[in-house]
This record gives sequence, C-alpha cells and structure tokens, in this order.
Amino acid sequence: MTSKDILQKAIRRERPERLPVIMDSLGISDAIRISVKEAASFTPSRKGEDEWGCLWKQTDVPNMGQVVEHPLENIRNLAKTSIPNYADDSRYTEVKDILKTANDENKYVICGIFMVLFERMHSLHGFENTLIDLYTDRPAMEDLAD
Repeated sequence: MTSKDILQKAIRRERPERLPVIMDSLGISDAIRISVKEAASFTPSRKGEDEWGCLWKQTDVPNMGQVVEHPLENIRNLAKTSIPNYADDSRYTEVKDILKTANDENKYVICGIFMVLFERMHSLHGFENTLIDLYTDRPAMEDLAD
C-alpha cells in the first residue's frame, strides 16, 4: 500500500494498514505539501517583516518565531491595510514540480496557506487586542475577519 493509499483510506475512515504519518520536521511523511510562497515582487522594508507588515522575531528555539510588531495594533487603521495578492503566479512556480514528485513517489498532496483566519487576525492586531476587541468592538473585528 502506498503513502497516498494510506492517507486516502484514513481520510475515508477505511482502516489503512497503519496510521498515516506527516512529520515533516523529522523527514517522515506520507504527504507532500504545496505551500503558498511570498510573491516574487515582495521586498521587506526590514528584516523579519512579512507581506502583511508583521514583524517576526526568532528566539534560540528553532521554530517559526513570533510576531512582535502588529501593523493593525489600532484596528481603526484597517482601511489602510494592503492585502497581499494571492493570485500572483510567482507564488506558485514550484507547483508543477511538486505535483510531479508527489506522483512519482505516490504521495498524497496537501495544499495550504500559512496563518489564516484567527492566526492572521491576531498577528495583525495582537493577540490580547484581538481577544478584547472580539468582545468590545465586534463590528471592527468582523471587518478584520472579512
């Protein structure tokens, strides 16, 4: 049974011969990921800045780090926020090669965008601000969610 078969059976709850494994950090996976990349035209204005204007800092612990500056700390600046263009073809230049590899290795394909919905909201607005404003300024937070 291939990695792809194992994952498909697990998704369908058809009892594969073993549990699927997706442990990229250990170099073991029954799946191959296609992730949306930064646009080729993106140039950060400072080290650690993402396309949304969030400033990320790393610690000594090897992980993704955390946002330390939130461009929408003041939710009233929402109208001034520019949203990255996810239709930009430069984000997807590796897709054909990844799909070929997945086919050659008989792996399941998982696609995704890093940080969506709530994660993006609190990276833009700050975690504490997000929680408070969900209660105190629901209309503004609904606009942010949109």
